[in-house]
Amino acid sequence: MSWIVGLLLCLPGCVDVVTTTGPDGKPALIIDCDGESQICFDKAAELCPGGYYLVNRRNGETEMPHTAGVVATPHTQLTVQCQ
Repeated sequence: MSWIVGLLLCLPGCVDVVTTTGPDGKPALIIDCDGESQICFDKAAELCPGGYYLVNRRNGETEMPHTAGVVATPHTQLTVQCQ
C-alpha cells in the first residue's frame, strides 16, 4: 500500500535521471519523465546549464493505478549530452 501512496505523491512530474554513454562515447543523461514532456526539457536545462544536445526523444504513455482503475498518463524519455 505504501508504494501506491509514493506513486501518487509523484504524480504528475516524476523524473528519473540515469547517466549513460552517448553515441559518441561521451557521457549522456537519460531523463525519464511522467507527465508533460516540458518537465523533461526543464530537467535537461537544469542539469546542463551551458546547454545540451538532444540525442534521442521517446514519447508514449504509462499505465498508472487510479481509483477508477488504470489510467494512461503521458511519458517522455530524453537522452541528452551537456555542452
